[in-house]
Amino acid sequence: MKNFLSVVLAVFLLCSCSVDETPEETKNDPEPSVTDEKLEIFEDENGKYGLRNEKGEIIAEPIYDYIITSEESEYYSFVATVDAGTKPVIAYDEYFAPYLSEDENILNWLLDENGKPIADMAFEEFIMENHPETGEGGWLRGVAEGYSYRFEERDGVFVQTQKSGREETENEFGYTLFGYCYFWYSGYGHGLKFGDEVILEPVYKTLNMPFADRIIVYDGKYPAAGPECRVAKIIDPEGNVYSRIFNDVTFTVKEDGSYIGVAYSCGDECEVPPYYGMDYLPEGYWFIDKDGNIISERFVSLRYSFDDFDASVKAKNENGEEIEINLRDYVLES
Repeated sequence: MKNFLSVVLAVFLLCSCSVDETPEETKNDPEPSVTDEKLEIFEDENGKYGLRNEKGEIIAEPIYDYIITSEESEYYSFVATVDAGTKPVIAYDEYFAPYLSEDENILNWLLDENGKPIADMAFEEFIMENHPETGEGGWLRGVAEGYSYRFEERDGVFVQTQKSGREETENEFGYTLFGYCYFWYSGYGHGLKFGDEVILEPVYKTLNMPFADRIIVYDGKYPAAGPECRVAKIIDPEGNVYSRIFNDVTFTVKEDGSYIGVAYSCGDECEVPPYYGMDYLPEGYWFIDKDGNIISERFVSLRYSFDDFDASVKAKNENGEEIEINLRDYVLES
């Protein structure tokens, strides 16, 4: 129980778990007036926890695996948890490459001073604070079963105002990009499937597919941060790795299949360890083909994307001299 309590308290400081509807026992309970009564936590003969008032009347049925009191919020007084087995989580190998793993799943019901849920669902993770725009009123964000939810307090009642996550979008090559929300704050993972077959699990912060046979994903625990925190990986739908030596890779592809690829390396500043014998390059920019092979000299400054392949653009070579580049020299066919 001590280990379980420490997990609950840690999760409570960040956020926690999910269920789609309020337990029937809580929904259908009569609502005694307990505004002026102090509720106490009790344990039944089955080791489950509930709430009762000073008269011994049961206010919240003993259906929870644990209940803790909270003074952190004016909107909820108790966090009642349910052990729901396991949930998918993003883990990382020694090279910071993400993969799908599992962790314990503890669902969190937020109960008010009357022992009633303030929202009609439980959360795997949650955060509650004043509204970020007005600074007033309750604002609740939580994660449940791959979706991100937002609730706002309106006249004393929390109303769901947003639900996102697990969207599916078919691309021009017949693959489906899909997402899954793991954390309340920017915790989306993106994956790829063909029909019902999952090609890439939804563990990548960013996933781009500029060609039918090439995909760009990023290794790194904080891929949304600066380029030093991530490494671009060019792979095919079978998972074969073609390049992992750049921090950013961008392809501009025209309708006729012609394209220009640009890659950037932040050099020794990269915080993600290299692997497979792929040493990082010095800081700079290069033109590349779709496999990540370098086809130009190194530049210390260069634009990433281009609308007109027949245009000329300014850049700086590795000596710091400003030069003009004819883009047509670096146009390739896919």
